[in-house]
Order: sequence, then C-alpha cells, then structure tokens
Amino acid sequence: MNRRTALFAMSATALGGIRPLNAAVGELLQAPAANSQGISPGPQKGNAARENIDDRLRKDLAPHEYSEEGIPVFLACEDLTVKKPVLAPLNAAVASEMRANAEAMQRIKPDVTADDVSKLIEVLATRDFTNGGTVLEAVNTPPTFTEAAGTLAEVFATHPLIRAVNFHNTPWSRADQLERQIAQYSRFYSSVTEDDLDQYMTTGQWHKSKPGLIVSVFEGYRNSYDVIVPLLEKYGFVAWFFMITGFLNCPVPNQRTWAEHHDIDMLTHEYPDGRYALTWEELRQLGKKHVIASHTRSHTLLSQLSPEVQYQEVLGAQEDFRKNLGHRVRAFVSLTGPAYGENQAIDRLINEAGYDTVFSNFRIQRISAKRV
Repeated sequence: MNRRTALFAMSATALGGIRPLNAAVGELLQAPAANSQGISPGPQKGNAARENIDDRLRKDLAPHEYSEEGIPVFLACEDLTVKKPVLAPLNAAVASEMRANAEAMQRIKPDVTADDVSKLIEVLATRDFTNGGTVLEAVNTPPTFTEAAGTLAEVFATHPLIRAVNFHNTPWSRADQLERQIAQYSRFYSSVTEDDLDQYMTTGQWHKSKPGLIVSVFEGYRNSYDVIVPLLEKYGFVAWFFMITGFLNCPVPNQRTWAEHHDIDMLTHEYPDGRYALTWEELRQLGKKHVIASHTRSHTLLSQLSPEVQYQEVLGAQEDFRKNLGHRVRAFVSLTGPAYGENQAIDRLINEAGYDTVFSNFRIQRISAKRV
C-alpha cells in the first residue's frame, strides 16, 4: 500500500473495470502490459515513434466498403460464472496496441468520439488477420497520466465505493492529534468489519446509518497497540491491521535495523527497551476485536523477487499467521499495493495461500467467497 496516501476512496470490486475514447476502450486499456506478450511493431521512442504510429493509422483508417466484405473485429469473452479467466498473450498484445493507437487517433482526429472505438478495433483486427494471427512481442509502455486517471475514474463511477484511512507509525507525541482526527471521523462514519465488507461487496448497499470507513493500520508498530488502538476503541472503530510478519518475528535487538532495511519508517525512537514491533501475543489480543490481515513477510516489492522468495512473502506470511494465531487471515496487500490481475504468478500464490480479498492502492477485490 502506498504509504504516502492518507485518505482516499477505494473501489470495492470483484475485479475492476475503463470510457470519451479513453473510457470506451476501458477494459482493454486497463489490461496490464507486464508479464504478457502481444502484437506490437517493436520498441520505439519519442516523436519518431508517435509519427510512425500516426502515419500507419491514417493509412489504415482510409474508408472501406464493408457491405460486401468481412469485418474483422475482436470480441472480449466474459464467462460470468467464473472469477479467474485465463489470459493469453493476445490480451496484452491487443491492449498494448490499443493504448498506442487510441492516443494516435486522438492526435490525428481531434473530434474523435466513443463511437469511433469500433473503427479502431477494426484496424487492429485487420492488422492481426493480415499477420495471420501471429502474436509478436508487446511494447510494455506504462499508461499515461490521462489513461491512468481515466481508468480509475471509470472504476470509481461503476463500482461501489468505500472510504479508507491508512495509519502507519502512530507515536505517543501525536496522540492528541490522532484523537482529534479519529473523533472527527466518528461523527460522520461508521466502522467496517469483515462481515460488513462482505455484505457490501455482495449487495452494493451499505446497511448502516453512517457511511463506512475502513481504518487500516500498517506494518506492526508497537505504538499501534499502545497509542491508536485505545483511541479507535474509544470512538467505536474496528481497525484492519495489515501486518508484516517478519517484523513481528524479528528479535528485539535487531528490530530498528530490520525496519530501516524494509521500508518501515522509524522517525521516532520512543521505546528505551528497543522493542518497536508488536508481539504475537499483542496481535492475538487485537484479533479479538479487530481484523488481522497480511502485508507480506518482509515488505518487499514482489515483482522484483525470484519465484522462491515470492512464495515465502505470500504463502510464508500466511503460514506465520496460522502458526501464531491458529488460523489463516483473509485479506492481503503487498508493498505499493498492486491489484489482483497485474501479475499472474503472484495471483496464483495469493490463491494458493487462501486469501479471499486483495487490497491495493485504490481497490478492494474479492477473489473468493468466505471460507472457513
């Protein structure tokens, strides 16, 4: 989860959704370019690449008489009876081409509308048919700011939303400020339990008189237990504790060093005995009233790790919870909070570990019904 984000609306969805031209091609533009291959003319950079794309698109957009011809097109296949479609290299290929050519189409035809999306798809399909369906290497260019914002705007417009506030280090020196903040929240928002979230995800309807607010507490700081928990309980909030299990497992003399090497901010050093992480006993006590969830084992970017280490981060963390709490936890979030569906290898590990819900920076994705 992005530690710089304090309060934002999160999209509660059973797997996200983009529409202008940017939005209408949404679900294709939204498909991740990483970890897949696709049809693309190859890597090019800068103005020359844009000019090449523009020139080719101008040629391909020339009028055709389709009344007596076959019309090439792509169709997205959605099996709504299953939750985890298996994607092929063609998915990322078309999405990659779609991104580049949608931008080009807006450059060469400023008055383009959503109705023109069908023409763009015809162009891409015609190229694919001409190429005999050969899937070439995709250019994994990240989405532009406009694409990213447009995608998220459409997701927010079409899925139930819930508010969330993220806490990390909560030192004693900020206790008064934290209490004012939490007291203010309590005036307008109600607490969210796992059952509340399940019901909301199922029905899309919030059942309490005040809107829900998910209070997330990250990392596993000792001062979470000492400072913010009494305040949250005073004002009637259930917290979601996203724990880094390696931090809790770390010997006390090494905790500050371990934290500094795992992107856990240590701006305050308020415990003379050197213990800065929660103990498992404290977490067991928290679990009686609050939600315990996984934030991996060592707070590392999963995409940069070997498969063996990814396994330890995702499944190893769940094993830590089973060993020390006596049960699995249902929710998972990793560092920077990439969404489910962005990395198929990590998705498989999440499934194998038995998580039901994946949190990311701007989404909550329920990937499995509640399990015992």
